[in-house]
Amino acid sequence: MALFFAIPRLIRHGRNTYDPTANVLSSSLNTGVNYGDGLVVGFDRVYLDKLKLGDTTQGDQMVFRASSIVGQSGIARSILMEGIFALKPRYDADSNCHTVWAKLATDLPEPVFVANLRFNDRGKYVFGKIPYEKKDVKFWEDDIEKDFWRLPVTSYSIGGIENGREEAAKKTDFKAIVDTGASSLHLPSDIVQNYYAKVPGHIQQSGQHLVPSGQVLPDLVLYIGEESYPVRIPGKFLQPQRPVNELFCLGRLEESTNPHGHILGHQFFFAQNVIFKGIDVLSVGLVKKGAEECY
Repeated sequence: MALFFAIPRLIRHGRNTYDPTANVLSSSLNTGVNYGDGLVVGFDRVYLDKLKLGDTTQGDQMVFRASSIVGQSGIARSILMEGIFALKPRYDADSNCHTVWAKLATDLPEPVFVANLRFNDRGKYVFGKIPYEKKDVKFWEDDIEKDFWRLPVTSYSIGGIENGREEAAKKTDFKAIVDTGASSLHLPSDIVQNYYAKVPGHIQQSGQHLVPSGQVLPDLVLYIGEESYPVRIPGKFLQPQRPVNELFCLGRLEESTNPHGHILGHQFFFAQNVIFKGIDVLSVGLVKKGAEECY
């Protein structure tokens, strides 16, 4: 699926827009979708068109036109957003349509793509190959959930290393969607509550976690799989980006309330390079970023 937003004419200069030709099949619809960061998009038309990505062209690809956009954070407020290019492995089991990834993967040397996102910098994607040594990559397979890329989280700890020792990890057990489109981390309530308990001046208001402006935040470490592979997310990656008033900002670590469950958003990608692999059997790989990539 490709989703394009309507862009006001005054700010279109130098930006891409989707202008379907007269011979492109289209139909009206009245539906919508809820995204992990709270974005709610309504659609009024869907097109069946060709989609060109690099040297490959995908035929009969669905392109949805957004008629309404509602949200308080993330991509809902972005003045740079032209659309959403979805790389979901597949639609639900009842769908007869193939996603962009399901079609693209068969044209690649290897059904894989890598997301290397950077904190406050331009990231990149690599399609069709893994640009890392095999010994540096750790994969986890999920043969039960076919509709999303997920990772198993088995424990966590909060804070950095103090007096040469790190806080003991606490047990947990959940699977989280790994989503390049989510601008926050959406985790179980106990993890979120324990995290903000270590943030001086934090308050919770109307279900939102508010952090005092300028407050330094602790690190969050998530341990993946039975191997307890550590992913340290520095506190600066969780720094709020949007003030709600003169005193407080909205935190980037939120309690899971969306229908898809727990989500590992941008902050996770800033800490690790992430590999998405497979069509029928899905797996997610992690590669540690170098210090120069994280800071």
